[in-house]
Amino acid sequence: MPELRPRDAKPFNLFEHVSGRCPACGGPISRQPTQSGQGIEVAWRCDNIAGCPAQLIRRVEFFAQRAALDIEGIGGVAAEKLVENRMISSPLDLFDLPAHQLAALNLGTTDQPRVFGAKNAAKVAAALERARNLPLARWILALGIPNVGETVARHLASVHQSLSGLAESPILRNIVRLAELRARAASVNPRSRRNPPTTETERSQREKEFSALSAEILRIEKSLGKLKLGPELGPVVAQSIIDYFSSEAGSAALRKLRQLGIDPRGGTGQALKGSAMPLSGKTFVITGTLSSMTRAEAADAVRQRGGEVAESVSRKTSFLVVGSDPGETKLRDAEKAGVKKLSEEQFLAMLGVMKQKGESGQTHLPL
Repeated sequence: MPELRPRDAKPFNLFEHVSGRCPACGGPISRQPTQSGQGIEVAWRCDNIAGCPAQLIRRVEFFAQRAALDIEGIGGVAAEKLVENRMISSPLDLFDLPAHQLAALNLGTTDQPRVFGAKNAAKVAAALERARNLPLARWILALGIPNVGETVARHLASVHQSLSGLAESPILRNIVRLAELRARAASVNPRSRRNPPTTETERSQREKEFSALSAEILRIEKSLGKLKLGPELGPVVAQSIIDYFSSEAGSAALRKLRQLGIDPRGGTGQALKGSAMPLSGKTFVITGTLSSMTRAEAADAVRQRGGEVAESVSRKTSFLVVGSDPGETKLRDAEKAGVKKLSEEQFLAMLGVMKQKGESGQTHLPL
């Protein structure tokens, strides 16, 4: 708030303060365009994506978060120690990390050691094994592609079959191309008030180009319109994804996944085979802990059957799934809005799943 600043305060220039270099790795820093493409972000970011240890720590945390691969036990401290001890150089290296090495990881200091432990290492190994079969949306999110959050990841997974298909996506290139065509059409529009033609010859040339551009714009709009993509997937986000897979980091991730034999599926392969999408038009909110699956797995199961999952209860919510230790706010909001509450057993029945656990302790959903 400017009015609270001391009168002798001077503007702070972060770029000059750090000499244009990342404090963690010494790499160059820059500011990126906003998702709308109408401006530049306030935040400065390190451009040394592949070699910055601070970024690697954050990517490991992001990779392991509940909404991504849900690898319990790999949080900020564990990620920091794994990177500090050079046990991994990318999040995907977790799949190659021997359990005994992870168990021996010191999360404390030399004077006050605190090992990760065999039990926690076994949990991580089990979570990594489950992650191999997670749907494409979860893997897209886990890669940590700039500007890609949960909503964009789900949109992308709904119209792409695989990560390799996403890397070569004509859809993304059409989104970027459409923005370019619209910008060009606006600049050559012969009826523009800001930039009107100065001669009849120029008007004629611009009319011809504008007509061709309009036809191409209409063709791409029709093609993209059939996909029902959300407004979040704009040209800045699309270009960010294209740039990621064109980079060494993106190419390396695809190579590593092939080596690991991991090929998450999306598009029609993400929905239940032969399904009539029984939960289409229904919105679920999940609260508390489920004994048969994680909340992220429950959300995936709903989406695979055509439903939607929201974070908070509203009058648009169809069902509130109640596990153990549910949140009081969600229960209260459900009562006020008249939202039907489902027990875990009722929820599983709606999914068409019998509550039978495998060796991993998790319910196996029929796919």
